[in-house]
Amino acid sequence: MRQCARCAENNQDADAFCRLCGNDLGAVTSDAQLDAALAAPATVDAPPRKKASIVGWLALALFAAIPAVLAGSRPARTVIERGARQIVFRRPQMQIVSIASASEMEIGSGKLARFDWTVPVEQPHCHLMGHIEVLSGGTKDVQVFLVSADDYSNLARGHPAKTYLTSAKTTAVDLNVQLNTPGPMTLVIGNTFAPLTTKRVQLRDVKATCS
Repeated sequence: MRQCARCAENNQDADAFCRLCGNDLGAVTSDAQLDAALAAPATVDAPPRKKASIVGWLALALFAAIPAVLAGSRPARTVIERGARQIVFRRPQMQIVSIASASEMEIGSGKLARFDWTVPVEQPHCHLMGHIEVLSGGTKDVQVFLVSADDYSNLARGHPAKTYLTSAKTTAVDLNVQLNTPGPMTLVIGNTFAPLTTKRVQLRDVKATCS
């Protein structure tokens, strides 16, 4: 016989529940145990953490590798720091040397006209530009020279001279001369080959741009 722990009713050994009170003869043995079982907080198992898929891991690895690939495609930069000082290199402004803006002049027969100017030492790379044209006189032609101040003395006396520009007898000249030597220079317009004729010459925007 099996006695119910709740109501003390005698039951058959084969009975699973008390025939009087319906108590589970195998699970709950007393009212105290039943009350404790009902009062105990329910326990809910946490759902299992989903494992990241292989595709997700591959995508994450790809995005992580992008910065390294981009960094490798750019040339490396070298940064030089000197304490807390910031070194700024500024390109110097170009200097314009005006030689003759707009003027007319007469050059007598057998004479030279000279225009003195200087290539700056701190900006020796100069570009000489401008226009020279004979307006009247004989066959309307002159010669144009560009020499250093020292070589002008030789040129004026008919001696050999080093020139940066030597033109043939011409009516008009567009100046376009590059210089890289600092120091005094002389632009010369010559009418020495004409024994009798005076030439009237116009100069427009003759200048040197130096950097």
